[in-house]
Amino acid sequence: MNKEELFAFLQPEEKHLRAYVPSPFIVAALPARNVKNLPFQRNYNGMTLTLSGLKHVPYGRYGRLLLTILTTHAVLSKNSGEDTVTIEYKNLSNLLKELQLPRTRGKDIREQLEYFSHSAFIFEEKKSVKTKKGYLRELFDEEEYNELKENVTVKKYSTGMIPFISELQLLDVSSEGTKKTAAITIKLSNEFSKYSREHSVPIDYTIYKDITSPIGKDLYSWLMYRCNSLCDNQEIFIPEKSLIDQFMPVEEGSARNQEWRNYDYIKGLIQEIKTKYCPELNVEFITGGMQLKHSKIPNLKSEYYVLVTSNL
Repeated sequence: MNKEELFAFLQPEEKHLRAYVPSPFIVAALPARNVKNLPFQRNYNGMTLTLSGLKHVPYGRYGRLLLTILTTHAVLSKNSGEDTVTIEYKNLSNLLKELQLPRTRGKDIREQLEYFSHSAFIFEEKKSVKTKKGYLRELFDEEEYNELKENVTVKKYSTGMIPFISELQLLDVSSEGTKKTAAITIKLSNEFSKYSREHSVPIDYTIYKDITSPIGKDLYSWLMYRCNSLCDNQEIFIPEKSLIDQFMPVEEGSARNQEWRNYDYIKGLIQEIKTKYCPELNVEFITGGMQLKHSKIPNLKSEYYVLVTSNL
């Protein structure tokens, strides 16, 4: 079945589409707007995500949608046996169909595709745990091991630079003031494909696409991730400041009322997500932050969900 046939038979009222987002972008998302000063950097909870590019990096609503498509293709290639993931579209209209966007959004998607083609992300993660030195016996020679005290602190540092796309080819066909894009070939970088297969989070693409605010999309994917990680009757408290720092950080030195405005905006988006898209979301705003409880959200692995795309 080709992509056109896939979208021809899907009934949105009966089935939702499943897609994937790389896990670092759940914690620290793409910029909401076009960034003038590169690199773009987000820091949160021991993790730093840095986006670099020639002139621009992907951003906004359409950058996020395109990221999910690229990631989904990488995840679907897991059992293909191919080292390089190549995605081909006869024309830009076919890519827009896969994204479930109207043809009027062609210029936006074409632009974001170019930004992905010359951008990379760098992730740095720092974790610290306290343990007994006996667990580290094989890491040191006898002299070094004996110098350690019984209780030790281990700090793990992980980093890596990952380009999104290794090669992009397409044809721009012009005729009397009109321009069409065709013969699109996208080769994902092996690093991005491997990382996506190992570190991606499933989302309901049907809902994700319909949320217009870029920050709303980030909140939705994060809420689904956190809800799936909670056991029955489990709940967690998310402080107001943590929500601001993760989704709408305020520049150092900004007035306190800017934080209040950002928090009100975040609360409004979460309430909209619950009201319009996820009535089963069990969330409550209390003094100082948000209480998130176990929610009986639909199983993204069930037959109710259809993969957003499949080239296998």
